[in-house]
Amino acid sequence: MQVLQTSRKLWGAVIAFLLSVTLAGTAFAAWPQYQGSGTHNGRITNGTPPLQMPTDIETVTLDGAIDSESVLNTEGTEVYSYTLDSSGQLTKVRLSDGEPIWHVSVGTSGIQLGSPALIPESVSTTYAGVYVPATNYYGMLLNQYFDTDISDWETSNPTGQPPVVWVDEDVHAALAEGDAMWQDLNYTAATGTKSAQLFSEALLQTGSVNPAEVLYTITNTATQEVIMDYTISPNSTSVWTEFSEYRDLTLTQNTTYRVQATVITGNVYIHDIGFGWQTGGVSKVSLDGGT
Repeated sequence: MQVLQTSRKLWGAVIAFLLSVTLAGTAFAAWPQYQGSGTHNGRITNGTPPLQMPTDIETVTLDGAIDSESVLNTEGTEVYSYTLDSSGQLTKVRLSDGEPIWHVSVGTSGIQLGSPALIPESVSTTYAGVYVPATNYYGMLLNQYFDTDISDWETSNPTGQPPVVWVDEDVHAALAEGDAMWQDLNYTAATGTKSAQLFSEALLQTGSVNPAEVLYTITNTATQEVIMDYTISPNSTSVWTEFSEYRDLTLTQNTTYRVQATVITGNVYIHDIGFGWQTGGVSKVSLDGGT
């Protein structure tokens, strides 16, 4: 009796399996994505595939991930793509050969899903360009990159200004141990918390104590409260020690804040002192790469 019941169950399973195979074959044969065949179920064994893969693919490496679609523009006889990546960089690429034409940084990050908008010159020569939504830390200090001199910065040096040194065609301030340089910022916006950035770089002078130590501070000049500080230790005469520090700072309306670099030990060159806070906006980039 037990054998008979087992045989019935086995035959039932076999019949169900055969029916499923038959029905599956019929279904596959009826579906165009399987090329009308239940035999190979989409695998093409002869003939030409309906979609031919390109044999020459151009690849361009970007600095960040892509969160938005590229925009295309025909300029003369060429078609170009404009792509914003997550690092805040806009790249123009010639599609005929995949050649990058230029890169422009429009912020510290691109706004996710914010595709650039393009106005061609054929529509308006006045407004032609690529309009890019991006987030950036906008500098609030004068001459934060030491473009030609450091006259916008005050110093504790007895001469009123630290010596200016040109290195690799850049302006640097030469500071000795105990020297400081600073700039005051009058904050007039509404009281609130800002996502702030402080950055700078320093290089050890030849013959200095190694490592040196440089203290960067942001101080409320009315209360003398230090709302941000950061220390670096330059230890090379050829490689710059640089930093970018990000903090959430509460800033009070109509208050003056002092951004200062003080050399605690050693002798250093300082290049760039920047401070600002994050905000979103739209940048216009001309079709030739100028902002």
